Amino acid sequence: MLRLRVGLAVCAVALLACGWLLGDDKKEKEPPVRGTLPANFKKLGLSADQTQSVYRIRSSYRARIDTLKQKITDLQKEERTELDKVLTDAQRARLRELRSGETTPKEPREKVPAKGK
Repeated sequence: MLRLRVGLAVCAVALLACGWLLGDDKKEKEPPVRGTLPANFKKLGLSADQTQSVYRIRSSYRARIDTLKQKITDLQKEERTELDKVLTDAQRARLRELRSGETTPKEPREKVPAKGK
């Protein structure tokens, strides 16, 4: 009985060790990053490492810029909501008409004669 338990323990340790060693494969290099270069950077004769660094930098800043753009959009929506609260119902309706390009008919203007004639 003791031999069976020891045998099972040895097998379990061996299986765990094999799984641990199999997952220890290291990649030689990171896959190349793709992106675009800023204006005129192509004319500077950047090395491959420099190009990859530029791509990584632009990628990290692009994510941060996108986050800030979303915050700006959210703030603009909040601003419109607050401004809308100031208006009366009639003013809101008129504003919707103005934004949609529809206007209520106005009285015709009188023609003013040009000066000097």
